[in-house]
Amino acid sequence: MLGFFDYLEEASKSRKGLFGSIGSERQGIRHLMNYVMPYLSKNERRHVGRNFAQHYDPKKIEDKHGSEHNPDPYATTHELASDHGEHKTGTKVRVTGARHDNNGNIFVTTASHGEIPMSRLKKPEKLAKPVITKGGFEVEKKLADNLGIQAAGSTGTAYDYYYRGHEGGIAGKARKIETDKPYLRGESKQNKAKMGSSALKFDPQTKKWSFTHQKLGDIFSKAVHPDSKLPVLEHLNKYHNNGRIEKGFSLAPPPGMARAYLNGLGVNSLHLHRTEGATKTKKAIDHGTTYTIGNENQLSGKTNLGHLNDSDIDRLDGRLNVAATTTGASTIAHFPNPTVFKEYADNSVNNPEQHADLTNSDHAKLFKGHIDRHISSLNVSPEQAANIRKSISKFASFRKRGPPKKPGEGEISPIAKIKKPGIQRAINPNEHKQHVDHTVGGFNFRDREQQ
Repeated sequence: MLGFFDYLEEASKSRKGLFGSIGSERQGIRHLMNYVMPYLSKNERRHVGRNFAQHYDPKKIEDKHGSEHNPDPYATTHELASDHGEHKTGTKVRVTGARHDNNGNIFVTTASHGEIPMSRLKKPEKLAKPVITKGGFEVEKKLADNLGIQAAGSTGTAYDYYYRGHEGGIAGKARKIETDKPYLRGESKQNKAKMGSSALKFDPQTKKWSFTHQKLGDIFSKAVHPDSKLPVLEHLNKYHNNGRIEKGFSLAPPPGMARAYLNGLGVNSLHLHRTEGATKTKKAIDHGTTYTIGNENQLSGKTNLGHLNDSDIDRLDGRLNVAATTTGASTIAHFPNPTVFKEYADNSVNNPEQHADLTNSDHAKLFKGHIDRHISSLNVSPEQAANIRKSISKFASFRKRGPPKKPGEGEISPIAKIKKPGIQRAINPNEHKQHVDHTVGGFNFRDREQQ
């Protein structure tokens, strides 16, 4: 499921204009490199590289004309996505350079239209890239369709996918007891997705950094910088006490990072999915594996899904990335171990007898059959069992005394008759005693209550 920062990134990618500031996740830098630099000459690219040296390594910029550079001085490179001063939306401009101010805002220079905020430029259709999170939404839609629910993105539910069981119960069983939470509560992750992130904010008054994510802040704070050996906040407070992180850095997550993230979501299932485009040597990949998770999960072994216990989830701990910033606003994000992610996501293909993929309609149909049968076994609550025992006790006492007899009636009460097709047989009172002790027809209510 997309987190808050993922939604911000999604929105920035789908907008018509470019992202106009460097940003805590360097989105503006990426837009500059992807959508402006390809149109610049060799010398213009060098100049931009020097302007952004503290945010982007100039050595990564190839010392040649951009792939879309046109030497014609009258050729244009971009259109305005919105009005700017006297220049209207759709005005064609020729970009010749770029710079940033001390607040992280990016401006482009043009040949004939002056300096313009980069956010006013329309993303060139020729270079526009597909939104990388689109696949994630498609995966969630497949999960929703196969489970007979609405996708999380349209419902606002806390879970990417869920299952409440067959409404009305299973034939021949008591109706399902409604619960506050669905029986299956899942989180879906695609390759390269984050498993936990938080904003990092700098307070210029106290000269201190802090996490804004309350639930994950505690575990993020346990991460230790590899060089200073200080916890990450202490490291930032000591070495970045001006609110600037000139160069982002990576560090190992504290043990249990992935588990803390999933526990915070309140889920008991995890779907890991791989989506990769086809190449000349490889076929396209679009599959995943769905698991029940956690040591105390009552669904473990009850369905066709594989299971990840706590130690299995801990193997997903990967790396933490802290983004560079000049504005006092950064992010820390946890990316799962890619090797383990791939291993887990491929299990439904490599070991289909023990694993299932709920984006596969056949696997999902089998899963619903398993979990519906499991849910039906939970339908009689302890209170219901107690009431049934009480009714049986009253019936036994009633049979012992017998109802008031009317003239002409036989010794056996009509109430004590069991009707079967073509047969009516009276219950022998002595025969019935063996059933009074908490059992009827082989169903032991004492055992059910203790389950």
